[in-house]
Formats: sequence, structure tokens, C-alpha cells
Amino acid sequence: MKTRICLLFGLLLLLTGSLATAQVGFSPQYFDLSLAEAEGTHAYRLFNLTQDAKQVKVSVVSWDFDDHGEIRILPSTDTSLDQWVVVNPVEFTIPPGESQAVRFSIRPAVALANGEHRTMLVFDEVLQPQEAPAASAAGAQTALRARFQFRSAIYLQAGPVSRRAEITSTTADATTLRMQATASGSANTRLDGQFMIWKATAFPGLDHVALLGNLAAEKPELPAGMLAAGRLPGQPILPGSSRKYEIALGTTLAKGRYVAVLLGHLGDDALSRQFAFDVSGH
Repeated sequence: MKTRICLLFGLLLLLTGSLATAQVGFSPQYFDLSLAEAEGTHAYRLFNLTQDAKQVKVSVVSWDFDDHGEIRILPSTDTSLDQWVVVNPVEFTIPPGESQAVRFSIRPAVALANGEHRTMLVFDEVLQPQEAPAASAAGAQTALRARFQFRSAIYLQAGPVSRRAEITSTTADATTLRMQATASGSANTRLDGQFMIWKATAFPGLDHVALLGNLAAEKPELPAGMLAAGRLPGQPILPGSSRKYEIALGTTLAKGRYVAVLLGHLGDDALSRQFAFDVSGH
């Protein structure tokens, strides 16, 4: 079983035209389960770190990605995975400063074809009626309210699992690294690793470059000649599809020649790739 343990925080707009932030989150970020695992019980946990109670409603939907890599909600069918997801509870209130577990299991009523099947849990805040704000000397105030919505993917793998993809294009300029990858396996495939930008004259060669261990620092110390580094994006590529990635370098490169390095894993395979590029004058 693969889960991404990550507490996500939503920023909310609260009341009367002033901007305030409140923190509501959930963990894990997604589930990736075998068929046998999916039939067991699994749980999300929602955290309410605000000073107000939060009422939440849970729904289950079918989904994929559109051509721009954005989530697309699909109509439910008699055989889509959302039909067989059992969720408890589906409506609840989280008191201030507390959390709530939401459990689910998947029990298909028919034999699933080999391959990846997907569904998604959607956590929606249910806003409660409020009294109208009092009028001020300058006139009636306008209440500005927002609600949070979290979406979490559940991947179910029936049969053998293969996570493979190929990077089909790579380009870069003074501020951005761009790449496209196409998945050829049976399950969602993710980039996991780091990118690095070197001055071409200082690049020591791919065999002499290793993953950096200090990227979590606010300003990581980079080796001499390395001008930028960061994590590769973890957004998945669905089987049989392609995805484009744009990665901000976090700096603006001067005119010159550079080498970009990609290190880590792309699904089941090791990733070790380099390409040179030029930046013209600004």
C-alpha cells in the first residue's frame, strides 16, 4: 500500500471583507491500494485548527485528468469504482482544535478488469446560516464568506502493477524548466527526485552528481557551480496518458550556457538525465 502522508492546509476568507487565514487540513494526501488492501478499512483524518466548529459533508466521485492536467469529475456508471466505496461518517462536525477520522473501504460487486481503477473522496465544508452583520456609520457591511473543499484520490490496482513512463521532451529558459512525460505502465506514475541547474563550465559530469540532502532548508547550500536546485513535481501521470510539467527555478539565470540534471525515480525506473540549454540576453 502506498499513501502520501501530508497535512494540507486550506486558506479561508472569513467575514466582513477583511482577510484572515484559518487552517484546516487532512492526511494522507492520497491512497494507492491493491484490490486486497482496498477491501480492508482505511482512514483519513481531518484537522480543524481554527476557533470555529466545521461541518463537513463527504461525497464520492469518479474522475480523471483533462488535457491540461486538471482534475475532471466524470459521471458515475454502473461499473465505476465510486459505486462500491463505503464511507463512514459522511456528515460530521469537527469542534475547534480537534480532528475527525473518516473511514472507507472498497468492496466491488463485480470482478474488476486488470489495471488501475480510480475514485475520489471530496470533503466539502457546509456553511451554516449567519446573522446579517450590523450596519456601520459608513453603511451596511458586506459579509465575505468562503468554504474549503479537499479532494483526495484513491487508486485501486487490480492485477500486476507496472509504473513506467518516458520523458519525451525537456527544455529550459532563464526561469523555468519544462518537461513532458508519457506513461506506458498499468498504474499511475510519479516523478520523485530533484532537478539541478549547473553552469556548463562547472558541470562535473552526470556520474559525479548526487541527490542533495539539504533541500528542505530555506536557503540550501549548493555546490560550487550549481545555481539552482529543487524537488521534482509529484503530480501523477495516468496510464496511457501524457503530462506536461513546468518547474520554477527560483532564480533568474544570466546569459550563458547551462546543464540541467534530473535525478531520482520515474515510477519503477531510476531517473538520471541531463541536457544542455542556452539563455540569451534579457
